[in-house]
Amino acid sequence: MLSLFLQPKAASAKVTAKHKFIIDYSKPAADGVFDASDFEKFLHDRIKVEGKAGQLGENVKIARDGK
Repeated sequence: MLSLFLQPKAASAKVTAKHKFIIDYSKPAADGVFDASDFEKFLHDRIKVEGKAGQLGENVKIARDGK
């Protein structure tokens, strides 16, 4: 499983919402059709932060669950 944590920039002192996306690719990975490390690299290269792809900074974290 892959988790994406998105934390928007704080525009004011208000509480900001955090978004968490979980992608379950366990079945395709078990069948050997899917490579988790390539998918993680793809997400890292393609997610845009402030209009720039591949520069996630502290706002976006990609984590792979070892299950």
